[in-house]
Amino acid sequence: MNATPPLPPLPPPGPPPTTGMAAPREGLRFAFGTMTALPVGAPLRERAVAALGMRLAPLVGLALGLAAGGLCWVLLVLKAGWLLTAVLTLAVLALLTRGVALEGLAGVADALAGDRPADEARRIARGPGVGRLGVLALLFAVLTQIAAVHELAGEGRDYAAMSVVVAVFTSRTAVAWACRELPPAGSGGPAELGALVARSVSTGAAVLLAALAVVVAGAAGAWTAGEPGAGAVVGASAVVLGLTAAELVLWQARGRLGGLTGEVLGAVSETATAVVLVTLVVGAT
Repeated sequence: MNATPPLPPLPPPGPPPTTGMAAPREGLRFAFGTMTALPVGAPLRERAVAALGMRLAPLVGLALGLAAGGLCWVLLVLKAGWLLTAVLTLAVLALLTRGVALEGLAGVADALAGDRPADEARRIARGPGVGRLGVLALLFAVLTQIAAVHELAGEGRDYAAMSVVVAVFTSRTAVAWACRELPPAGSGGPAELGALVARSVSTGAAVLLAALAVVVAGAAGAWTAGEPGAGAVVGASAVVLGLTAAELVLWQARGRLGGLTGEVLGAVSETATAVVLVTLVVGAT
């Protein structure tokens, strides 16, 4: 009597592993879906997809920077005024990102206040409310960025628009840089963004992306500044200082939160944006 052959095992639940031509598309969807308000569909919450998405984060920064920088250029052409141009440029950037990075900055600022245990600090960072230090961090970050774009507008529309593009591009490069070596903070679960992307970008890839940002910023500075040599140095220096500021935020996150969270990525992004803009203002004088 013939034995009945065993049934094949059922496939594991959830979507199949991302392979082939689907991988770059899903990586882009993850990057744009987590860092912008664009309707790209729900991204796959897989470690491999998240790793690719973080390596593609500078592309998100470039797209956001071109949108905000393009608006800045158009408003200056229309002579809308330096202050109004600065406010609308930063407002559009906040709308395109749902203000997630600003929210992360506020959460991290509140978490770093006082001498709290790491578990409590992480709970405060992820909480829905905003404390006094978070409000101050938001206020100073937004005012610094608006004031910087206002000053950059006085240097000409090309330089101002380039500065916005470089700042936002660098800020998302800093997000990829943040996923280099910091462990996930606490036990937020595999679905938490920090746990999903922590240590997902190799050091070599992070250094390559940082070097690319330096080259792009240097070329943009040389193209738009009055003196190409000085413009290249200022543009490259702005990226270096922006990534250095991001590293300081990561150092604080390791010591006080225990590692990487989604809120830390937002704080890194906003800090890098402000530092790059201020550097480009100082370099233009």
